[in-house]
Amino acid sequence: RYPDLNIDRVKNNESFKAMYHWYEEYESGFYPKTIAHLHINGHDLISLGIPEGKEIAKVLERLWEMCLARELTNTNEKLVAFAQKLN
Repeated sequence: RYPDLNIDRVKNNESFKAMYHWYEEYESGFYPKTIAHLHINGHDLISLGIPEGKEIAKVLERLWEMCLARELTNTNEKLVAFAQKLN
């Protein structure tokens, strides 16, 4: 169907490798697909002294965005440590 496509050349392409690695990490749960997939929740944040309501939502959204940007690892320990800095 695609006679000019050399699959070995595609597999060895650095951009393809990086994209495929990201995809594997995403599918394995390394990246949280939604805020609900974070390894921290509102109860954790309340116990850190963050006020209930909109502030909890803002912090969870910030943590999720940072995980997606690979600035933060989705582990409870890392998320709690960073949330404490935000408070």
